[in-house]
Amino acid sequence: RRERDAGSPGCPPAYLAAVLEAESAVRPRMKSGFLALSKPLTNGHAAPAHDTHLIHQWLEAIKDGYGDRFAAAFGEVGVEDRGDLAELSTDDSAFAILEQALQDKGARAVQLQKIRRALEAEAAAASS
Repeated sequence: RRERDAGSPGCPPAYLAAVLEAESAVRPRMKSGFLALSKPLTNGHAAPAHDTHLIHQWLEAIKDGYGDRFAAAFGEVGVEDRGDLAELSTDDSAFAILEQALQDKGARAVQLQKIRRALEAEAAAASS
């Protein structure tokens, strides 16, 4: 696999710099390329990295169709449960990585804002 440099076609330097900065801030919490879980799943077994059923349901609660459109983006960055969701709202660099994955799935500014608000509500509920 060939590494791309910042000036490669299809990889704008500003985008690359933002991703590298966000990744370096998240790296201490990363494990094999995915965000580390804060706690194990209830059945005691780790879910596959792209098991998005719980996230799908959460997204559908925000707006019908969001689960089908955006759950895979959460799986790609390693978000697997509600605890992971709550952590995202308090970590801007981790949210930046998720935001890029959502944009890759076609998310627009208003949709990103709705998801961000729902993440903030999730964090508030988790802390109370």
